[in-house]
Amino acid sequence: MRQGVGMPELPVPLTARPFSVSDAETAGVSRHRLRQRGLSAPYRGVRVLTPASPSTDERTEAAALRACTSYEPRLREGEMFWGPTSALLWGCPLPLRSVAGPIHLAVRAPLNAAREKHVIGHQTSLGRTLLVESRRCGLPVPDPATTWLTLAGTLGVHDLVAAGDYFAHVPPESHPVPGRPFVTLDELAWRVERFHGRGKSRASEALPRLTTRAESRPESLLRLLLIDAGLPLPEVNPELADARGGLIGRADLVFRRERVIVEYDGDQHRTDTTQYEKDMTRLERFHLAGWTVLRVRKYGLFTAPNTTVRRVATALARR
Repeated sequence: MRQGVGMPELPVPLTARPFSVSDAETAGVSRHRLRQRGLSAPYRGVRVLTPASPSTDERTEAAALRACTSYEPRLREGEMFWGPTSALLWGCPLPLRSVAGPIHLAVRAPLNAAREKHVIGHQTSLGRTLLVESRRCGLPVPDPATTWLTLAGTLGVHDLVAAGDYFAHVPPESHPVPGRPFVTLDELAWRVERFHGRGKSRASEALPRLTTRAESRPESLLRLLLIDAGLPLPEVNPELADARGGLIGRADLVFRRERVIVEYDGDQHRTDTTQYEKDMTRLERFHLAGWTVLRVRKYGLFTAPNTTVRRVATALARR
């Protein structure tokens, strides 16, 4: 980011990231310079070079990370990002209402929770066996298991399951991802058993519904929608072969006995044309192998879920 024309240059260390007013004064920056254009004050006592206006398609998660980084100079000893903010730093997909709000911070009792504009402060009494501290994007956060527990007090069961699916996801052997899964189902079960805070019952309800095989939040929500409607339990992302034994690929939700596949069709047609072409070829091969393939889009999942349930139920009844 460029500094304002005609303004005194800031010391280089202060241009790389948000900085505290006290650090700036120590570095010789005047109070007058700190009030000039080109610097914004996202939080009391913090300054940052004003970023360019974000593009309309900038991810909300990126804005959340920027807010956390901007608050870092104000972090107290032992303070960490919490709840949905911690989940976003771990890359966990959340409903928009959880992404767009203030940042969440927590401290252990007896320290007092933060009281600040655009901040929701928490005081936690979790012991060290449940509150395991970690770092993500260079910022202090609870580890994935604790982060998931902190979501249980605010998320609905379906969104909590989707978050748990993300943290516990085990990539296929053909596409390993270093550091994944973030947490095992056994570790989550151990934590839930010993957890007695807000959201205990919701975490207990969500836990047995988690899978290590889901690959996206919409896929998790689609699975839960169909199961809660009384449809059979589908396999999640199994590898399917053709009649000759040749591997076709993975399918999102598979009803093997009825030979029905349900796929969530995301935005890859807009964001990644190469992957979209590969997906279309894969689905065509499923059709040729005798599978009925139903594609569900955003509208069918979030706006017209009952229609989606009827579509799948009809396909299952025909096979």
